[in-house]
Amino acid sequence: MHLVARPRPPAGDWVTSASGWSFPSGHATTAALTAGLLIAALLLRGSPSPACHSS
Repeated sequence: MHLVARPRPPAGDWVTSASGWSFPSGHATTAALTAGLLIAALLLRGSPSPACHSS
């Protein structure tokens, strides 16, 4: 799976000229970043330990 440095589509499909590598769109990048931050927040939050609830 190529996320970065993947080949561009055939030149016949281009609407305008482009050079270099093709990268994921801003929408895909933002969605991946949001999902990653949500997962990180859930993992860092964790579940409360039983020792916290003892009286």
